[in-house]
Amino acid sequence: MLSWFNGEDDVGILINRKRYTKAVKVLREQLAERPDNIHLRQRLADVLVLAGDPAGGIGILDGMVDEFAEAGFDAKAIAVLKKMQRIEPERRDIEEKLASLIKRRDREVWQRVGAMTIPEAPTGDSDANGADAKLPAFHRSPLFSTFASDELLAVIRGLSLLTFEAGEIIVSENEPGDSLFVVASGSVRIYARDRSGHNNQVRLLEQGEFFGEISLLSGKPRTASVTAAVPTELLELDRPTLDTIAAQHPQVPKVIKEVSDRRTMSPEELRARGAVANRSSGS
Repeated sequence: MLSWFNGEDDVGILINRKRYTKAVKVLREQLAERPDNIHLRQRLADVLVLAGDPAGGIGILDGMVDEFAEAGFDAKAIAVLKKMQRIEPERRDIEEKLASLIKRRDREVWQRVGAMTIPEAPTGDSDANGADAKLPAFHRSPLFSTFASDELLAVIRGLSLLTFEAGEIIVSENEPGDSLFVVASGSVRIYARDRSGHNNQVRLLEQGEFFGEISLLSGKPRTASVTAAVPTELLELDRPTLDTIAAQHPQVPKVIKEVSDRRTMSPEELRARGAVANRSSGS
């Protein structure tokens, strides 16, 4: 097996020396041994662009968008889409295709599982009856599946892709804040101060989960500090962008608040809300 850190086979060194053709060759060889390695595929796309083959890079990323969307990893799919647009900023058709993929997948999944309302992503692998393990994978990204098609497209267009290294501070408690963040890859640690002023980790958020919506919707200061637990990609929706979206799609802030509220509900409250929603839809 080829090594990342082995002289001529160290892709990082090859890139620094601008030996992009050699780096592409090494990455292709590594991918032949590990074809499912997402990191290698993304890096190959990046190096192809550096090597003067943006079409090759776009082709790899385009396939990854489809795969992530079909599997239910909406935030990861959107993050890859944003990388594609850095290469070809004029490409707007990818957004429309991704929004269509997500909504089509949602319809197909609900047809398979039946007419039921599951308002929040499962918090574990399974409950006492193993029910959560049978839920669709897309519930790892509860926010995006909640929007109507036109709302989803507007939100996708309004998101920005940010990257953070492990340990880097994303937001600080009590500072002003006007952005919502969705974890596209990696994970983040949520800290809150206790009465003695010490920061304690209260949650670890992973792919598909989101934070910051309280400050975004209320204008109040941040209620917690957030740091990147590992190298992390985030999708950001800021207040000016949300206001612009809301002018055409007034339901979008309401959907964000509703999904946020569900996270604080007890299982009994979630079941009751689901029953009401099903009765309202005539199911």
